[in-house]
Amino acid sequence: MRCFPNILVSLIIASVSLALGCISELPRPTSLDTARDEVITPTPIVIVEYIDRATNASPELSFVPPTKTPTKTPTSIPALFPTVDPIPYVEILEIFAPEDGIIVRDNIIVVHGKAHPESNVTIDGANVVIDERGYFGTGVILKTGDNAINIVVNVDDQVKARATRHVKLLSRQPIFLSIREPLNRSLALTQNIPVSGLTTPDAKITVQGEEVGVDVEQMPDLPVKELGVFSTEVSLSVGTNHIQVVASNEVGQIIETDLVIAYLP
Repeated sequence: MRCFPNILVSLIIASVSLALGCISELPRPTSLDTARDEVITPTPIVIVEYIDRATNASPELSFVPPTKTPTKTPTSIPALFPTVDPIPYVEILEIFAPEDGIIVRDNIIVVHGKAHPESNVTIDGANVVIDERGYFGTGVILKTGDNAINIVVNVDDQVKARATRHVKLLSRQPIFLSIREPLNRSLALTQNIPVSGLTTPDAKITVQGEEVGVDVEQMPDLPVKELGVFSTEVSLSVGTNHIQVVASNEVGQIIETDLVIAYLP
């Protein structure tokens, strides 16, 4: 029981000393001190400072803001992005096929070439499609014999260029020759007589060594749909006359006939 008053006296003395500043109070540990490193970190501060520096570039940097980049006019855009193989405006026509004077056996041939993209191209009077680079092409149906294919380029309703390709179509028929007049071994009543006949459309005809033109005629009612027709005139001499008619084609086939005609005035 005697120690209790001693303890009470000690507490009173400590309280008086604390009030007079003689004894300082020690800091009390809390759970906040142990968790400070996890709650308060410098990371948010670093992120904020980095964003501020990026949006406010320092004067010594060579970076030029996009707002200060000189803008280009629309007319300069094609220079930045040129098209492949740009086509200048030229008033010429280039034909890739067919070659002039070619001889074929198929009755359809492809005509293709190049012109200015803004032009209007016609082949034998019919419009053909032309793409954005100026290329065009179409099929043309040939007739047996000689064909002339005409290509015309128009720009703003004005003819700027034209070209012609000559193509010969050979007949698929074996060559033949039929003389309609005069009759062989006949008597002529006049000095000048006609010589005419039929042959294949692609045949070349000579009468007495001179070439005679062959016209192609359609024969829808016959198994042979096309025939070559020729006609000329021969002057006879008094007495017996020999008229030589020769048919030939590009593949080397030849047919000859000799007409004997008598003329007695």
